[in-house]
Amino acid sequence: MKKTFKFLLLLSTNLCLSILTGCIVTPDSPSTSQSEQIEEEGCAFCKALPTATFTPIETLSKHTPTKFVESSVQAESLDICDGVVRHTYKFTTNKNYNSAVVVTEVDLNKVHIAAGTTNNSVLSLSKSTPIKQAEAFMKANTNAQVVAAVNADFFGGSSPVNAFVKDSVIVKDSHNDKGIYDYTNLNADIPASMPMLFGVSGNVAQVAPIIKKATVEETIQSKLFAELTLTKDKKTSVLTRSVIFNDSVGSKSKTNIITSPECEGMALPGSKVLNIKKHESNSTRLHGEVAFIQDILSNSTYIANDEYFYVIIPEGKDLGEINVGDVISYNINSADNTWQYYDTIIGCRQALVIDGEIPTTVAKENSNGAQSTNIPRTAIGVMPDGKVAIFSVESLYYGKKNSNDSDPHGLSLPELADFMRYFGVYNGANFDGGGSTQLISLNPTSNELEVIVRSSDYGTYTLESSRSVINSLLVYKDKE
Repeated sequence: MKKTFKFLLLLSTNLCLSILTGCIVTPDSPSTSQSEQIEEEGCAFCKALPTATFTPIETLSKHTPTKFVESSVQAESLDICDGVVRHTYKFTTNKNYNSAVVVTEVDLNKVHIAAGTTNNSVLSLSKSTPIKQAEAFMKANTNAQVVAAVNADFFGGSSPVNAFVKDSVIVKDSHNDKGIYDYTNLNADIPASMPMLFGVSGNVAQVAPIIKKATVEETIQSKLFAELTLTKDKKTSVLTRSVIFNDSVGSKSKTNIITSPECEGMALPGSKVLNIKKHESNSTRLHGEVAFIQDILSNSTYIANDEYFYVIIPEGKDLGEINVGDVISYNINSADNTWQYYDTIIGCRQALVIDGEIPTTVAKENSNGAQSTNIPRTAIGVMPDGKVAIFSVESLYYGKKNSNDSDPHGLSLPELADFMRYFGVYNGANFDGGGSTQLISLNPTSNELEVIVRSSDYGTYTLESSRSVINSLLVYKDKE
């Protein structure tokens, strides 16, 4: 982490910022008594701010499968830790193929979900194996123990296909847009359904498109953005609903809302900078009180740290009257508020279950072998009670590595959707599959991570022998 050096530079009566290469130089903070008073009052304000909520679904009718033989289902369960149960299902499809699905059921009231990336980075994404991403996450979060990891979004070059938010930083703000919105044109690289996202905010999770009740074109063109809220005199108001420079929040040296140590912000002469002292709380929303405001006289670089985050207000941009002691909160949002307050958002592709029903688009999907029955698959679902279910479809037959015809053959998307609804998913979507599909899970006896569903590229159960992916979904618990 880059060091932060502070000193006081007086020029006339204004506080200003001086820059040493790669370092932030700021004026002294307010006096301890004043700061403590502000923070104590501020926390009372921000604790009252809304957060993402989930309304349990009271009833979900029993689903009779149509793609596999219900009487053939065999299931066993294993408690991985408090809040995580791993179920293994084996059954026969209507096409008389053996199939196996491992379901990792997650209670977000007891454990957590995060996004994994190479080196735990939010910038300059590159591919690496899920175990490497899990290890990097635990290195950066020393109190976390990863108990399960799966591959997530499809990758395209150096970035995922759909929008991606990690640690409240917008890594990618929208789905790939090739200007083609007809799913029957394979050059479009879009599903027949709306491209879906999976997101987490504290103990709340959802599966949904970036915006709801929109056309495919509108959905693909819609973007996530940063939102600032001001709390003044116990009243809240939205300061801005988009980043001022119209760049991704994770865009290095250009962002005006600096929330992560990896994201630098450049303040130009004539701009103002809000130095916001972070509050410690259980809220998923980053927030704090304005400790001081700086008028910028020369090019100045800001880097967030454990104590402060920053908002740069360019010259000519009016956010209204903001004073020391006001509380500023930061969150992600989408145009119709579908993703307001979510700090982890991972791209999916096809919708497999919507509001307890299998959509007609599942039978129309034509990309990535959607209708093929012998492909490994990874999918995600949210249950009526809010629990998250991660589906890892084994296919030892796929790729013909150490397998024979009696081994599991995988599932088509219609078969997977049928099983997810049978399991009890209310909303669910498809992640990447094929050789990308892999599940790493904690062995509760040895307390070591091990491969449960292996990458078909390698056909082995060695942790390091797996396909590199652009991002992953990590389930973790707090160390005791």
